[in-house]
Amino acid sequence: MYIFYIDESGQREYGEKASRYFVLCGLGVLDAEWKSLNDKINELKITYFKDPRVEIKSNWIRIPSVRSERYLQKYNITSTDFDEFIEKVYELIDSSSIVLFASVIDKRQMQEVYSHPQNPSSIAYRHIFERFEKFLETDPNRNHGIVIFDKIAEAEFVKKGYENLLSRQHLKYLTKGTEFVTIERIIEGLLFIPSSENNFIQLADLCAYNTFRQFREFGEDWEHPSGKGLRTYKYFERVLSKFYADADGRLSGYGIKKFPDKGKIIWRFKK
Repeated sequence: MYIFYIDESGQREYGEKASRYFVLCGLGVLDAEWKSLNDKINELKITYFKDPRVEIKSNWIRIPSVRSERYLQKYNITSTDFDEFIEKVYELIDSSSIVLFASVIDKRQMQEVYSHPQNPSSIAYRHIFERFEKFLETDPNRNHGIVIFDKIAEAEFVKKGYENLLSRQHLKYLTKGTEFVTIERIIEGLLFIPSSENNFIQLADLCAYNTFRQFREFGEDWEHPSGKGLRTYKYFERVLSKFYADADGRLSGYGIKKFPDKGKIIWRFKK
C-alpha cells in the first residue's frame, strides 16, 4: 500500500495581495518502507538537534531570523551544521523510493479564462487525487493507497471549514469518481495529521514550497520556455527526479499538473 501525504504552498484565495500560484504537493511512500525511512529521518534529527521531534518546515528554514530562532538558537547548532542537516534530508529523499506529485493552480490565468473561477484548493485536490489513482493503476504490484493531509490551522478550520470541504470532496470521489477518472485503488476517507507529528508531511511541505518557488520564479517557462528550456529553482531541481513520470520521462500531466495549461508543452525529465 502507498501512503500519500499532502501539503500546500501559496494562498488558496484570489486577490491582489495573494500569491499568483497555489500548489498542492503529494508525497507517496510504500508502507513496507515507511518505518525504515521514518527511522532515518529521526536519526538525522537526533544527530543534529538531539531531538527527533524537531519540525522541518519550509518557511522556518528559508527566513534567516526564523531559522535562527526555531533551529540555531533553540537547539544550539551552527548554521553550517544546519545546512548539512538539510543537505542530508535532500540526499535521503533522492536515495529513497519516494514518489512526488504536484498540482499547480495559476490563479491569474484562472481569472482570465473563467468568469467565475473555481476555488483553487478544490481544483488542485481533484487533480492530485486523479494522479494518485493513475499512478496506482500503473504500479506493477497493484497497490492501494490512502491519503493524509496536513491538519489545517485551527483558526482556518473554524472560520472556513476547509477540512470538512476537503473530506466531502474526497468521499465524493471515492464513491462516484471524478469527471475523468474512476477511482478503484484509493481507499479510506481523508485523514488529517498535524505536520509537527509526522516526518513525511514535513517532507511534503518542503517539496510543496520548492514547487511553489519553481513556478513563482520560472512559471512563464512552463508555457513559454526560454531558449535553454525549463529553468529550475535550485531546490526544486533537488527533488525533480522524484516526480511521477511516464516511461519517456514526461512530467507534465503526470507528476505535475499545471492548470490552466495554455502552452500545453510536454516537459520531460531524464535521470
